[in-house]
Amino acid sequence: MRPTRTDTTEVEQLYRQHGPPLLLFATAITGERSRAQDVLHQVFLKLLQDRHLRRAADVKAYLFACVRNAALNDARVSRRNVALADEGLAWFEPPKPLILPKKKASSARWRSFRTTSVR
Repeated sequence: MRPTRTDTTEVEQLYRQHGPPLLLFATAITGERSRAQDVLHQVFLKLLQDRHLRRAADVKAYLFACVRNAALNDARVSRRNVALADEGLAWFEPPKPLILPKKKASSARWRSFRTTSVR
């Protein structure tokens, strides 16, 4: 479903009104401003897509809860991703190319191939 103009305007107004404190809150959780911005943008994009805002009794509390949950999910996912050092890849050696000796096809096979091939 595509958000209507009213939904977009409402979410944009909420972003302008509550964006700065939500960004500070997300930064406190994530520890990085860029990750906090990503979290905040994810929350507002989800609001545009899902339209769950209409069911919220307290919009400000709902937004803070959404940002908290999204930041914690982001932290959980980032903990799973472990960077490997270049030295740690010493155990891996790419396979050497397999070079097979060339065999000559028998003349009978070659003749049968030539006569059955499509021209």
